[in-house]
Amino acid sequence: MRKFSRKIPRRGSFDGNIETLEAKVFQRKLERTKNPIVIDVSTPEEFEKGSIPKAINVSYQSDNFWDHIKAYINQDEIFVCSYTGHKSVRACMLMRNGGFEKNKIYNLEGGYRSWEKGRV
Repeated sequence: MRKFSRKIPRRGSFDGNIETLEAKVFQRKLERTKNPIVIDVSTPEEFEKGSIPKAINVSYQSDNFWDHIKAYINQDEIFVCSYTGHKSVRACMLMRNGGFEKNKIYNLEGGYRSWEKGRV
């Protein structure tokens, strides 16, 4: 049986509204944004290991993820990350397809672990 998979770009633009950025670029963009919203979609256990300062933990795996995330639909720019970067890609796509099509969403490539390695 043949397996089909769709590759998601690791860096760059998904569709114009979602950009995956390496850690240094993500950090500079975050610093230049007035009152940024950073949503960390890691599990609570991963979040405790480390997270970006002032990040809000909304676990992608929680039963009420969408109820919490839709509170940010009126934000112009949203920064999304997870511990390794895998959950944040999925969360960004879910947000994009679930009504966040007018928001600019920035995804941290490699997650918090890359943030720690690439801090400026």
